Amino acid sequence: MNFTALQTNGLKLMLSIAQRSKGEPVQAPVLAEFENLKVGYVGKILFKLRKGGLIQAARGKNGGYSLSRESTEISVFDILKALEVKEFDNHVCPNVRKNNPCSHSVDCALRPVMQSIDKYIEKLTSSISLSDLIQEEKKMAGRLQQMGM
Repeated sequence: MNFTALQTNGLKLMLSIAQRSKGEPVQAPVLAEFENLKVGYVGKILFKLRKGGLIQAARGKNGGYSLSRESTEISVFDILKALEVKEFDNHVCPNVRKNNPCSHSVDCALRPVMQSIDKYIEKLTSSISLSDLIQEEKKMAGRLQQMGM
């Protein structure tokens, strides 16, 4: 499964905020420079994350963005959900997610497969918090291996 650029960059920005804030808001231009992204694009992502309740904005000279709650309380799934990206696109069949009868068959065997994949991805991404992503790559890989990934 491939994530969109919006999702990938949103995850990176959330991780940057978690790592760099240290109790102080982080400004969008700082995040943009660190992640090598345009400030306007970073602003678009930050708006969605703020609207999703994951970050808060502070105005003024010392303003910027900070997490709205502890990094242990924000899951990867929360971030993906805030960025309005569904688990899978409806390219396969728009009826798969809606439990509507398939236009090609009344008994669509693809629907339960896609729904199971959606549930699996939601379960996995819900079990990984932003604070988990701050740890070393080897530790995260080991944890995922213990989970059978």
